[in-house]
Order: sequence, then structure tokens, then C-alpha cells
Amino acid sequence: MFSYFRYIAVVSFLIVLVAAFFAGVYFRTFAAHRVIQQPLEESYKNIATSFEKNVWCNYEPIIDQLQKVEVRKWASDPYYQRFEKLSRALLSIAPATKINLYTDKGVKFFSTNDMEIVFLDTDSDNTPAIKKSLNGDVLTKILPSLGLYNDKTEIKGSYVQGFFPILGKNCNITDKDKSLNKVKIVMEVFHNVTNSWDSLYLFQAMVTFGIIITFVILYLALFITSSKTEKIINKQHEEKLALEKAKTIAEAQNKEKSMFLANVSHELRTPLNAIIGFSEIIKDEVMGPVGHPQYKEYINDINTSGVHLLSLINDILDYSKAEARKLEVEEVDIDLSKIADGCLRLVEPRANEAKVKLVENIPDRHVLLKGDPKRMKQVILNLLSNAVKFTPESGQVTLSIHEEFLDEKVYLVVSDTGIGISQKDISKAMAPFGQIDSSLSRRYEGTGLGLPLTKKLTEIMGGVFDIKSEVGLGTTVTLIFPLNKKENRHNSADNNKF
Repeated sequence: MFSYFRYIAVVSFLIVLVAAFFAGVYFRTFAAHRVIQQPLEESYKNIATSFEKNVWCNYEPIIDQLQKVEVRKWASDPYYQRFEKLSRALLSIAPATKINLYTDKGVKFFSTNDMEIVFLDTDSDNTPAIKKSLNGDVLTKILPSLGLYNDKTEIKGSYVQGFFPILGKNCNITDKDKSLNKVKIVMEVFHNVTNSWDSLYLFQAMVTFGIIITFVILYLALFITSSKTEKIINKQHEEKLALEKAKTIAEAQNKEKSMFLANVSHELRTPLNAIIGFSEIIKDEVMGPVGHPQYKEYINDINTSGVHLLSLINDILDYSKAEARKLEVEEVDIDLSKIADGCLRLVEPRANEAKVKLVENIPDRHVLLKGDPKRMKQVILNLLSNAVKFTPESGQVTLSIHEEFLDEKVYLVVSDTGIGISQKDISKAMAPFGQIDSSLSRRYEGTGLGLPLTKKLTEIMGGVFDIKSEVGLGTTVTLIFPLNKKENRHNSADNNKF
């Protein structure tokens, strides 16, 4: 990715280099027009007007007459000699290097410097410019490389070449047939602007060089940043691959652990069922009296411990199956109200023993869901047992069920006034085999699978598990299931309690 970026940066650099060059050329041309050409145009327009008033108006008829003969014969004419002397005296005051005059036919008939003009550029034909100037246009252009001879000395440099039309409209013309808008002659001016042109060239080079240096600095900064970013991304990619590999290994190990627990739990259930069965036979004295009273007490302990152990093993087996995605649940219509009421009756003896009050807030009608009745009963019993377990004497455990027909949800809430869980310990309580140390938590032994298994079973049945708790205030667990909308609305008028 970043290699492509470098190629793009190099191409961009070349584009910026070319663009900077042409931008510099355009700027120099624009600046030369505004700073050099325009001021010279105004200056030489004034010179042309002064020449027209003081010289041309007096000698226009003579020049008109001379145009009937060849230009090389004009030098012998005394009137032209006076015109040439007066013109040279007036125009030599101008700061121009050379000034030429052309007739309306484009023939040069006067020059302040009679030496030969040597053009060092290719554009040496003045005819198109003279023709345009004869139409009344003022034309100027910069000749970057030009050589002029002055007193047999060649002066090389940059010149502004200008063409200024002289209309003769400032003369006192008595002939009404003459047009005041007709160009009589064209003044050609060569003005040395070498210093100004070189300054603009230097400024152009500085601007171009500045743009290039700025881009190079930006490119280097981007290159360094991209290199560091590439290293960071490569490192993160390697870490990601390492984490994915570790995750794959951990998932495989977790799957093996779940399979191991499932297999061990399954193997333990067979002899444990035998222990429970035989202990019940002995406890009930089916085959005859036990004998010593102490034996009967022992056998009761064996039976109670076996039943409790079987319950723990079943929880481990269920959780292992859920982790391995092998836990199967039914999806049938179940009556949540009836199941919840039955669970309350089962937990009531344990609550009475712990001196905890059970509060029932269940609708007096059918609340139907799609789910597994066995697993739903297991979920509610786990929540109620857990709430009673962590609620001190004189505390209260509440089971509530309510429907939200607008949201099409059923909410089953188990809340208690127990010891509660701090926010930092909730994740620990929800982790498999996680237990929070407390004197109350030892009232009933457990593996720490109650809440994790309940959450798993809830999600498998399409529900949402939510827990909120505060230390000293209690815990509230909310299960949210999709509402069987059609059946519940049909039975909403039924107020018979089951």
C-alpha cells in the first residue's frame, strides 16, 4: 500500500515541478506586462504625441511628397534633412535605445541609430506588428535576447519592442478630405529592460525553487510518517496474527476442556445415580430397619450430598454442552406465568429457611412464549435460588413478569435486597466458575455456574440477559423474550390464575 503511495508521491513531485515552472513563467509574463510594458506604453505614447505636435505636423506634407520617390533618395532632400535633424534632436532625449519611423506602407524612413539591427531571437519580422499598428493598435512585446549596435558597439540584453501609431489628429488640418483616424506613420521603439527582466527571472526562479523545496519537505515528512505508520501497521498486523493464532489455540483448548468436562460429568452421573438410589432405599428402610440411629443420620447426609452433587454435575454438563454448541432446546409454546409460579413454590422452603420474603408479581393470565419449558424452569430456579442465597435475613426477593405489546417483548425480572455486586465484580460473577468472596455466599455451596449458565440458556432461547447491581442495595436480573403477540393478545382478557 505504502509503496504505491511513494510512487504517487514521486509522480506528484514531477507534476508539481512542471506546474511550478509554468506557473513561474506565467507569473513572470504577467508581472512583466504590468510592471514593465504598461508603464513604457504610457511613457512612449506621450513621446509619440509630443513628436506628432512638434515635428510631424510641420513636415507631414513633405513626407507625403517624398513617398512618391524611393526612400534612399530622401537623404538628399533639404526639407527631409531638416526633418531628420529635428526628429533626432527630439527623440534622442527619450530613454529608448533605438527609435524607428515607418510610413503607412511599412517602409522605414528614419532611425535614431542607423547601425544594423541584429536579432538574436527567431522573431525578426516586424511586418505583422506594423500592419496591426497601422490599424491604430499599440503593440509591445519583450524580446528576452536581442543585440543592438550603438556606435559600433553591440549591446546585448532584454528589450521591450513597441509600435505606436501616429494619427496626426493633433495637427491643424485644413484639408477636409483627410481622415483624422488614418494612421500616418508608425513609431518603433526599443527600450532596454535587462535589469528589470533579470530581476523578474530571479524572482521566478526563487518562487519555483521555494515551491519545490516546500514540496520536498512535505514529501520527506510524509515519507517519514508513512514509513513509521507502515512499521506500526505491520507490527499491529503481526500482533493481530499472533492474537488470532492464540485465539484459535485458546478456542481449541476451551473446546477440549468443555468436552472433557462433559465426558467427566457424564461418567460421574452413572455411579452417582446409583449412590442416590441406594441411599434412598436405605433411608426409607425398604429392605428393613437400619439399626443404629446414627446410621440413619449418615445415610440422610449421603443422600442430600449426592442430590446436590448431581445438581452441580448437571449444571457443569449443561454449560459444557452450551459452550460446545451441543445443548439442544425445544421451541414450543410455554406458559411463562405457570412456570414462574411453580418455581416460586419450589424455592419457598429454602426462602423460609433463610427467612427471606418472596414477592410474586405475575399476571393473572397466560403469558405465552416460544421456548423450552425445562430450560425456562431451570433459568428461573437458578435466578431465584441465587437471589435467596445472597439475601440476608428479613430481606426480600421479587419475581415480576410484565408485557410490552408495543415493543412486542416480555420482561421477566428477579430482584433482591441482598448484598449486591460492585461494578468491577459483575464480570467476575458472570464468568464460568467465578465466585465473589462473602460470608453469605457460603450459605449454599456452588460451582459459580448459576449466572453464566442462566445467561447461556436465555440466549439460546432467543432472550436477552441483563444484570444490574449495587453493593448493599441488591441485584436485579432482567430477562427479555420476544412476545408471542397473537396468543397473548387473545388471552389478555383471561384473568384466571393458574
